[in-house]
Amino acid sequence: MQEFYSSEITDPSLVELQELARWYNEKLGNHPIIVGGWAAYLYTGGLGSKDIDVVFPDDRSKDATLSLYFASHGYKEKKTSMFDKELVKSVKAGKREIEIIVDAVSAKRIIRIKNGKVAIP
Repeated sequence: MQEFYSSEITDPSLVELQELARWYNEKLGNHPIIVGGWAAYLYTGGLGSKDIDVVFPDDRSKDATLSLYFASHGYKEKKTSMFDKELVKSVKAGKREIEIIVDAVSAKRIIRIKNGKVAIP
């Protein structure tokens, strides 16, 4: 498990997170809502993360960011069931290629599980 959290993997992800936050603030006037591993890292100084989990306030800001930032920064889109979008970009880290993954979802989305009986905002 430790190999997923080596600095060779998490450092490029952190650099990308910082760039995304800076860009988001300049273009949209605030900062993105970060959840998951990077949120825990920022509060506890823990391990960091390979992926960046972002919750957008609504579909409009999500779509604007996806079309402007991610397209211009070399990301390719993948569709997932849990998130609205998963965006992936390969970067060189030392001697190897790693993937930076951004999971994007709107705060307005409700995910239904257990045959629609459980709703997760």
